[in-house]
Amino acid sequence: LDCLQSIKAQTYENFKVIVVDDGSTDKTVDVVKNFIDGDPRFSLVIHEKNTGSQVKALAHGFNQCSSEFVTWLGSDDTYREDAFEKLVAEHRRLRNKDFISYNMYMWDPTNSHVCGYCNNSWPGLGGFQSWNPQKPHDQKSFVKIVYEYLVPPIPLNGLWRTHFFRQKKLSW
Repeated sequence: LDCLQSIKAQTYENFKVIVVDDGSTDKTVDVVKNFIDGDPRFSLVIHEKNTGSQVKALAHGFNQCSSEFVTWLGSDDTYREDAFEKLVAEHRRLRNKDFISYNMYMWDPTNSHVCGYCNNSWPGLGGFQSWNPQKPHDQKSFVKIVYEYLVPPIPLNGLWRTHFFRQKKLSW
């Protein structure tokens, strides 16, 4: 629920959310339905049977996406209230970039400790750009940073131009 609340609280309000429930056996569907009731920005896709793969759930969500930008969150992740606003503004400013990322923080809600590994901005790959501080990276420096900080190269902490995936025929 924290994940959905962090999205609903965004200062940038022009977004759509596709929640994909991959055959959960708990009360997830009821909680999500109750939360999104009456908010047309949210929709729910239900897989009656678990596909056994987060990748299939991601692919289903991405295939339904028709917006200019796309990102995703896991159910245990949250966004700062101004995340969408800042990411969209950076995309508008840097029109030739397909991916804009930002600092990702891991913290323990019991003590609000920020992880030392993640107190660094994610770099971009090739023509991508990291944000805060802004620094362009080539493929070699991107891979070095990713493996130094043990963070997989997924677009979890940023915003992609949807056409990037369509033009390159990329999916999960």
